[in-house]
Amino acid sequence: MKKICFFDIDGTLSDDHLGGVEVIIPDSCKEALRKAKEEGHLLFVNSGRVKSTISDIIFSLPINGLVLGCGTEILVEGESVFYNEIDVEERKRVIEKTKELPYSTVFEGRMGYAPFHAERDPIVMRILDRYSEEGFSMFDPEDENYVYEKFCMFKLPEDEWGDLSFLDNYNLIERDPNFYEVTPRSCSKGEAVKWLLDYYGLGKEDSFGFGDSENDMEMLKTVGHAIVMGQAAENIKRQAEYVTDSPAEDGIYNAMKHYGLIQ
Repeated sequence: MKKICFFDIDGTLSDDHLGGVEVIIPDSCKEALRKAKEEGHLLFVNSGRVKSTISDIIFSLPINGLVLGCGTEILVEGESVFYNEIDVEERKRVIEKTKELPYSTVFEGRMGYAPFHAERDPIVMRILDRYSEEGFSMFDPEDENYVYEKFCMFKLPEDEWGDLSFLDNYNLIERDPNFYEVTPRSCSKGEAVKWLLDYYGLGKEDSFGFGDSENDMEMLKTVGHAIVMGQAAENIKRQAEYVTDSPAEDGIYNAMKHYGLIQ
């Protein structure tokens, strides 16, 4: 019977190089996806990355579509079937607020990415250097034509988070103590799973989610079968029905074989 599988990218499909910026997919993972597609299963990337920061290697995989920006956009067979648009006044409000804060902020959208105060954090600069190498488009966040779907905020370890109450209508996903991934309240990887189950007329028991980090939690809680990568933190593993190996240790292939998704 046809199943639907959802895969995070960084640390799940991809071995986690350069802090989750560079995408390196093991051959065993590519083989598992190819076999699963031949079995007739539906395969979706479910990532925090937005369309403009998806590497070509991901688009080349044998997948049926992508969930982007933690559920802010869904692509099926290359067509955008769901998109959460933040209206222009709200975008301006958030940009003005973040400009005043002592943190590095990177807005992310279909068009490209737009940083504020990136030079304050060497980690952010390393990420942006990689984005530049990949050829991703950079914008000025105050450009009135720039549109974003989500954003990330970074503080230095010696600093404290200040008043973020202006983000009450957003999800603040704590990726680590110094890094928030911020998405509209109505969007998550889990809500995207529900949307696609309804789209294809499938039940929860037909769904498998593969992840490794905090922004995968809603997906892992929503799918019928939650698979967590071996290098993940213990709090993520507690959400798992099955803990597999790391990406480099053939984790995707081994998990899909365990569940009979591939032979």
